[in-house]
Amino acid sequence: MRKNIVKIFSFFPLCTCLYLFGCMGGSESFRNPCEELGGTAWTPIFLEGRDGAKMPDLKSDGSIVYLQFSKDGKRINGMSGDNLFGGEVEMTANGSFKADKVYSTRRMGPFSEYESKFLSALNKADSFAIRNGHLALLEKGKTLIEFEPTTVPQKE
Repeated sequence: MRKNIVKIFSFFPLCTCLYLFGCMGGSESFRNPCEELGGTAWTPIFLEGRDGAKMPDLKSDGSIVYLQFSKDGKRINGMSGDNLFGGEVEMTANGSFKADKVYSTRRMGPFSEYESKFLSALNKADSFAIRNGHLALLEKGKTLIEFEPTTVPQKE
């Protein structure tokens, strides 16, 4: 019995040290995604199932599709084609993603097919990843939308 108590008390300091080291070290892997994505804007370079749906181009159409995160990383807004959209977003350090309460203006225009697919993919996404400077929104590990960083064009 005494040997077991000695083993337990010898094991306890080791566990404590490992726990404290784990909490202090490696903070890079536990970074809050809101800090990294907060205040950034992204434009899609890939949309699953696009199938030729026309997307606006800044040069020819005067606008771009983009997704923008608020500075605190808890809200999203952007342009989905013909309409502005916004909503809430929940993200975790392990890569989970959930867009919630997404709303959109209701203008008709030439990009409605693309817009429908874009907003559908945004609502389906259950995780995200940042790879090589690109943001990917995924569903069950499959990329739905891939974005590259952008600057939101200012209206004159």
